[in-house]
Amino acid sequence: MEVASAGLLEGVANDRTLDKAMKSPKIAQKPETIGDCAYEAIDELFHKIIKDEAPVLKDKDPEFLHKMRVNTRKLRSTIRLLAPVLDLPKAVNDKSIGKIAQTLGKVRDLDVIEETLLTLYQPNLDDTDQKYFVKVLDRMSKKRRQNRAND
Repeated sequence: MEVASAGLLEGVANDRTLDKAMKSPKIAQKPETIGDCAYEAIDELFHKIIKDEAPVLKDKDPEFLHKMRVNTRKLRSTIRLLAPVLDLPKAVNDKSIGKIAQTLGKVRDLDVIEETLLTLYQPNLDDTDQKYFVKVLDRMSKKRRQNRAND
């Protein structure tokens, strides 16, 4: 799956249904119902996710991936919790958001493991083990690229 312009979200709903569904008009006045508050919360989280997408795609700083993952988890929880007061399109559901969270989670887990290995273990390895360590990092890097491309 190519990840581009709302890409992680677009991959869940190929025709940008999820992207279109989440672009609701901003509520200009004070929310009157729990539903209004829920839509505002969903809109805010969705825009945070989209804001972090470009830096995630550039893949220069793992912090953006972390923030995107956290906001996706918050969005999923918000939709689960407030589903009874919402009327969302079919494309916006726990399963579709779960796919996004799973993709982000796989890549994030590899980032955390790599950082741990580099900071805690690599400095203590002898020259022989360093050669094997490089192979491990290469495999992890390949797996990370596969997770980004396939999910």
